[in-house]
Amino acid sequence: MAGETRTEHDTEVEHDVLDSHLGDSDRVGGQPYGTGRSRDSRGSGPYDPSVLIFLVLGFIPWLLLLTLAVLLYLTVIELRTMDLHYTRWVWWLLLVFMTHFVGYLFLRAYALYRRRQFA
Repeated sequence: MAGETRTEHDTEVEHDVLDSHLGDSDRVGGQPYGTGRSRDSRGSGPYDPSVLIFLVLGFIPWLLLLTLAVLLYLTVIELRTMDLHYTRWVWWLLLVFMTHFVGYLFLRAYALYRRRQFA
């Protein structure tokens, strides 16, 4: 009889442990995946619809294009002062094109490093 009670107790404890962890792997913030509301209620998906318009319609604000063109121009001027292989030119231009201002800041930091290294 004591063996049966112990077995029942072990099974109850096991069920309690399993119940407390049930669904942890498929829940985020207490809600199942795909049902949680994002902080930004503009769109239903994980992407911002204002960015998606750039891809679908090809509409880009003129100010954004102008700043990108100016940064690419400044990148070319900066790269002309450094004597680099053309593959590094392409790499830096693509970095600035894809990351915009952040890539240009990295280029400026790299140029400063090279000037101090060779001075």
